[in-house]
Parts: sequence; C-alpha cells; structure tokens
Amino acid sequence: KPVLSINEAPNTNEIPIGAIDVNLYNRPFLQDLRIVTTFKDLPYVLGVEEGQTRAMTGEAVYVHSLKGVAVGETVEIFRPTRNFARTNQGSYQVSAASQLNSRGDRIRVDGQEFWSGLSTLGNSRNFIGTEMRRVALGRVTETAGVQDITRVVIIEGDREVRVGDRVTPDSRSSFDPYFYPSKGPNVGAESRIMSISGEGMHAGARSVVTLPIGSKQGISNGNTYEVWSQSQKVPDRIAHREELAAKWNTVTMPRENIGLIMIFRTFDNVSYGIVMKSTKQISIGDYLRNPD
Repeated sequence: KPVLSINEAPNTNEIPIGAIDVNLYNRPFLQDLRIVTTFKDLPYVLGVEEGQTRAMTGEAVYVHSLKGVAVGETVEIFRPTRNFARTNQGSYQVSAASQLNSRGDRIRVDGQEFWSGLSTLGNSRNFIGTEMRRVALGRVTETAGVQDITRVVIIEGDREVRVGDRVTPDSRSSFDPYFYPSKGPNVGAESRIMSISGEGMHAGARSVVTLPIGSKQGISNGNTYEVWSQSQKVPDRIAHREELAAKWNTVTMPRENIGLIMIFRTFDNVSYGIVMKSTKQISIGDYLRNPD
C-alpha cells in the first residue's frame, strides 16, 4: 500500500570533516585580490560623469581602450595597490612592498631598498608582482565610440571608483571556500612576512598577510606555517652599570613562536595567508617555519 514517509534533507551548511571555512575569516580576499606581472596596458577609467573624480553605485564612468565587450556585459574594476619584490642574500630572504598611487606609480620608497639593493620597480629583477584589489563591478552601456571610450555604469561595489582604476572583462568564477590544512614545503630558514593587508603594520587573529612565496616555490592552498618573531637585542644592564656601555653590549634574545597562518590564495611568487591564531602581535618581517 502507499506509505507516506519523510526523508530528511542533508545539511548543506555542514563543513566537510577536517576542513576550515574561510568564509568565517575573510571571504572577500578570495576574489577581490589578484597578483599580476603587469597592469600598465590594461584599460583604465579616464573620467567620471559630470566631471567628478569618483563614482559610486549607479553612476557612470568612461573607460579608455576597453576591448572585447558588448553592451550589457559585466566588467570588473580593479585598483593597483602595491608592488612586491624579493631577493635572497645568502641564507637570508629579503622582501619589500611599496604602495601605488592612482597612476600605478610608487608613492614612496622604503629606505630598505637603498640599503639592501632591493627594488620594487616593475622592471627590476627583484619584482615579483603587483597587487590588484577589485573595487567594483560595472555594466557596459555604450561601446567604444569617439576616441575609443566605453561607458560603464557601476552596479556593485563597496568602494568608490576612481580615475586611474583598471578595467577587465568579468572573469569571476565559483570557488570552494573550504580549505584543508596541510604541511607546506620547506621555505628555508629566513622566509618572512612581506606585508599585512590594510593600513596597519601589525596583524592578529583573522588578519590577512602577504608572503613572498607562491606556486613556483611549491606552495598550495591550505599549507600552514608557524610564525616566529624577529630577534630582539637587549642591553645587558646587569653586567654594565653605565647605560651607554650596556647599550654597546647587547644580548640577542631567542625568537618566539607567536602564531599560525594558513595559505588560502596562491599566485606564482606571492601568496595570501590567514592568521589562524596568534599569541602576540605579528609584524612585517616575522619568520615562517614548518609546524612541528
């Protein structure tokens, strides 16, 4: 006879066993950031409607040299934010990051570049990539006409679009937000954190850090590394009564294990990692180690 029965639907919200849901940490970085080797040739925002310098959702921008798109298609709008560089000096790895202005030129140069000979210029031998941050999505409303200008209306974005932002056809793809922690390859004794996302100089739990290693060094998503502090030099005020003498005779303190990071976005020579835990603030220049 016909029988009425109830089958419980599977819980699609459950996290796979052993996986970590990056959505709980910082999902935007999964799609909003990318590393490119060059961006100067990309189409760019040349102007904003009514002579403004910035545009918000619902407003139009005018893009120079945008090819291969039709009316109604979606485009992504990116902003070049930082140049990265890396070099090895003996057993030491030295890296640097420099912020970019609206033209994509470096705003300032860290003094370390002069002392170490490390250059973040896009054509230098130390250059490993430029960070591009997606700021908005737009829809083409008028294709290239006079002087190769395309009209694009901003349809989504959490930041204002500025003159100088770069534009590309929509290349978003679905992604799996679950990552399985794994032991990464040995990155050497002196591989260090290159930068911290945002404006700060220090990171804590759930912060995103940039690392000067990528798929060409064998890195893959899910690789985990311990973070060790930089050595501190302390004056020996017990052995020396005079402060000046104590400062001349410093003692190097041992490094400390201060956190754990997991890599979740990997490019050729650069990776992004999430600070899974930290016992102290993590700084630019702190060291990576394989977990015991």
